[in-house]
Amino acid sequence: MNRTPRLTSFRKLPLAYLAGATASLLIAGPAGAQLVLPEGLDSPLRPYYVQVSQTLSYDSNLFREQSDKDSDVISSTALTGGFDQQIGRQRIFGNAGVSGNVYQDNDQLNGIGYNLLLGLAWEAGSRLNGTARVRSSQNQASFADYGSFSADRTGKNREQANVLDLSAQYGRGVVGLEAFTNHTDISYSDGGFSNRDRKSSTVGGGLRFRPGGPWSFGLTARFTEGEYPDTVDLSTGETVSDDYDRRDVDLTAQYRATGRSVLSARISHTDEEHDLVTARDFNGITGALSWVYAVTGKTTVRTSLSRNTGTGTGSRFLPGELLAPSDPLAPAPTQTGTVSYLTDARRSDSLNVSADWEATAKIAVNASVGYSRDRYDTRFVEGAGDDSGSTGNTKSLSLAASYALSRAWSLGCGLAYYSRDSEISTSTGSFGYDATTAYCSAALRLQ
Repeated sequence: MNRTPRLTSFRKLPLAYLAGATASLLIAGPAGAQLVLPEGLDSPLRPYYVQVSQTLSYDSNLFREQSDKDSDVISSTALTGGFDQQIGRQRIFGNAGVSGNVYQDNDQLNGIGYNLLLGLAWEAGSRLNGTARVRSSQNQASFADYGSFSADRTGKNREQANVLDLSAQYGRGVVGLEAFTNHTDISYSDGGFSNRDRKSSTVGGGLRFRPGGPWSFGLTARFTEGEYPDTVDLSTGETVSDDYDRRDVDLTAQYRATGRSVLSARISHTDEEHDLVTARDFNGITGALSWVYAVTGKTTVRTSLSRNTGTGTGSRFLPGELLAPSDPLAPAPTQTGTVSYLTDARRSDSLNVSADWEATAKIAVNASVGYSRDRYDTRFVEGAGDDSGSTGNTKSLSLAASYALSRAWSLGCGLAYYSRDSEISTSTGSFGYDATTAYCSAALRLQ
């Protein structure tokens, strides 16, 4: 097969082992429930902040098994810090944190997690601007995504993610140009998961059209080259690299009906081809639709609908889905929809609805509901039969609240329920599970 010359492989970024907490923000606990600012809503610039937090959480089914559920209580102590500094027309921002996680019964999972984000929002002249972000993190891989793995399902398995994003835009008039690139490197500390290590490099660009009024449109193209470097060739038993190419053409639109409502849409044609594991090939339509509506000055509802593939989680700069640079404290997402880096899903269709309510000046509440229908390639599933594929349905509910005792002290608690049903059952167990999680957290923040 004729292949385009490959981009230079993205090597792990030389970032220090320090940074990020699985429960570093008061309102985000390791139980998984989160209370965050709606995307696109600005928060006041903060020259710096330092925070220490303590979180206790409970998980009724830690390893996401259908039977023989193992519950546990987890303690997470986190130290985080961040800054946001304007220097002339440029702005630099970042945050870093480290957390120690202690499990009451499964002490083999005890360890340190970290996250690090560093970014630059730059301008050159009146028409050229862009952003640069680098992120590094290391945390326990999600047991909910273990799927068909025959490796140890209860041991420590650190997911290391290094991501670099660059973007540039030219023109502030009716027509503008944009270019972007993303480099992603994902690896796992447990050797039994090495076949899910992944590297990818994406480049893209296109046009932006702003005819005036509430509408704006975009047409872009993306090209991704990636590899799963430790894939087992079933015909020979050798460990080789499964290289793949992915091409996406994106048509985007945004409609700002009022200052309270924003509707964004992306529809893409995706063509993905793998050298070795052809069951991962995909040719079809992917996309996303989101609506942010400020019902009142204190209540905001967010609705999103998306379709993506497992390898699509490395494309950070998806047109119409960029993280607003005015929100420097938000984590830079490197995945779209609910698809995890660690996944057997060939395609996922997901729907999520959440509501943020400022009950008082000190109390904030978030509620969310989610649904995802995942199609798995049974080629990845040990002992599951042919390559025809199968499906799973995942549902989630969550409720979280935070209370600001003072400018420095805050409290937060959350509760969530997760359920997945699937017809797939393998030697390592069923894909199906249900779990209930809860957490409470306290934080001291100086800024």
